[in-house]
Amino acid sequence: MAIDMNIQELLVIGDSDLLMHQFREEWATKNSKILPCLYHVQELRKTFTKTEFQHVPRVHDGFADALANLSSMIQHPNKNFIDPIPVKIHDQPAYCAYVEEEANGKHWFHHIKEYLAKGEYPELANAIQKRTLRRIISYCLGNVTSLREIHLGSNKLSSNIPTRLGNIKDLMVHDLSTNNMGGSLPPEIGNLKAVIQMDLSMNQFTNGIPKEIGGLQNLVDLSLRHNRLQGSIPDSMSNVAGLEFLDLSHNNISGTIPKSFVKLQYLKYFNVSYNKLYGEIPSAGPFKNLSSQFFLFNEALCGSMRFRVLPCPTSSKHRSNRNRVLVLFLPLGIALVFGLITFMLVWIRYRRGKRALQQVDSLSIATRGRISYYELLQATDALSESNLIGSGSFGSVYKCILRSGTPIVVKVFNLQLEATFKSFDIECEVLRNLRHTNLMKVITSCSNLDFKDLVLEYMPNGSLDKWLYSHNYFLDIMQRLNIMVDVACALEYLYHECSSPVIHYDLKPSNCLVG
Repeated sequence: MAIDMNIQELLVIGDSDLLMHQFREEWATKNSKILPCLYHVQELRKTFTKTEFQHVPRVHDGFADALANLSSMIQHPNKNFIDPIPVKIHDQPAYCAYVEEEANGKHWFHHIKEYLAKGEYPELANAIQKRTLRRIISYCLGNVTSLREIHLGSNKLSSNIPTRLGNIKDLMVHDLSTNNMGGSLPPEIGNLKAVIQMDLSMNQFTNGIPKEIGGLQNLVDLSLRHNRLQGSIPDSMSNVAGLEFLDLSHNNISGTIPKSFVKLQYLKYFNVSYNKLYGEIPSAGPFKNLSSQFFLFNEALCGSMRFRVLPCPTSSKHRSNRNRVLVLFLPLGIALVFGLITFMLVWIRYRRGKRALQQVDSLSIATRGRISYYELLQATDALSESNLIGSGSFGSVYKCILRSGTPIVVKVFNLQLEATFKSFDIECEVLRNLRHTNLMKVITSCSNLDFKDLVLEYMPNGSLDKWLYSHNYFLDIMQRLNIMVDVACALEYLYHECSSPVIHYDLKPSNCLVG
C-alpha cells in the first residue's frame, strides 16, 4: 500500500529486536526461515528514499497495537475498504515464559539455565551471542518477583544492576561477586527488605554507597570490597542492627568512620583497609574487639595505639587554652628548654661513659656450652627458606629457635665465593673484640671445611626502617631520641674507643635493629 501511495519515507515499528537489527543489516543470520523475508525487505527498501526500523519492546506493545489499528482505518485508493489487521493484546508481557520448545526438544531457555547453573556458554556461541546471553539474564532477573536466592558469582556479567531487582521482595541471598559489573549501586537495592547476605565484591561499581542500605533490617553479611566506590560511609548503615560482617576494603571511600557504628553490637568483622578514610577510629562498642589490620593503608586515620595509628589531635578548644597558657608562661618555658638541653647533654655524657665500661653480657647459651653444627641445621630446618630473614653479599641470615627455646640468628656464609673465607675471618676477629651494648652481640661461631656461620643475638623488633616508614608501627619523640643517642654512642665507640680502627658499611635505618 505504501508503494501504491507513492510514499517516499517509511518508518517500520516492530516488537522483535532481533528482526529490527537484521532489517537494518546490523546483524547477520543464516536462518533459512528468515533469509527470504530479509531479501524481500531489501528489495522493497529500494523503492523508498528513506527507510527506518525501530524496535518497540513488548512491554509497550499497546503502542504497536494502536498503530496497527490506525493503519487498518486508512483507505487504499483502489479500494473502498481494507480488512482490519488482526491484533492480539496479551494480558501480561511475554519476557521469559510461554514459549514453545525448540526443534531439538529443549526449552528455549535451556542455555540460560546452563549458564546460571554452571557459568558455561553454549559450545558454538560467538562473542555477540555471549554478550546477549548475559544481558538476557540481567533483564529477566529484573522481572522475577518470588526468588529467594541469586548466585551469579564468578561469571563475566558486565551490565549494571537492574533497578527492577528491587522488586524481588523475598530475596534473602544476593551474590553477584567476581564479575565485571559496573555503574552505580541503585537506590532500589534498599527495597530488598528480606535480604540476609549480599556479596557484590570484586566488581567495578562506582559512585557512592546508597543510604537506602540502612533500611535492610535483616542484613547480616555485606561485602562491597574490591570495587571503585567513592564518597563516604552512610551513617544510616548504623541502623542495620543485626549486621555482623561488613567489608568495604579496597575502594576509594573517603570521609570518617561514623561514630554511630558503636551501636552495632553484633558486628564482628569490619574491614575498611585500602581506602581514603581519615579521622578517629571509634574505640567503644564492637571496635573493642577489632584488629588493627582492618584499618591499614588509609589517608589519615587516628585513634587508639592498639590500632597502630597516630593519636588523634586534641580539639581546637583545648589547643586554644593551651596557647593561652603558653603565652602566659613563655619566660618560664624558655628557661625549661635551656634546662632540658643542659640535662640531655649531661645525660648523654653519662650514658657514653657508662656504656664504654660495660662488658658484653653473652646469652646463657654461650656460657653453658657450644652450639653444634647439627643443632643449627635442626633449628633452621636444614636452612629452610621459611626461616630465611634476608641475604647479603657473602651469605644469608636465618632465624632459629634452639632446643632450650632461645631464639637466635645464624649468618651462613656462601663458600662458593672466594672472598668468603677472608670475610669470615675478618668478621670473627672484629666482632669478638667489640664491647658495646649497642653493637650486635656475637654468641659463637661454627666453622668447618663445608660450613661457616656466625651465631648472633636475635632482635625481635626488627629494623628501624620498619618503625619509621611503616603504617603499622609508631615511635614517639622520646623513643626516637633514645635511638638517636644509642646510635651516636655506638659510632663514638667505633671511632674513638676501639683498640683497632673499624670501618663500617653505609649507616641507614635498615641496618639498625631495634632491641
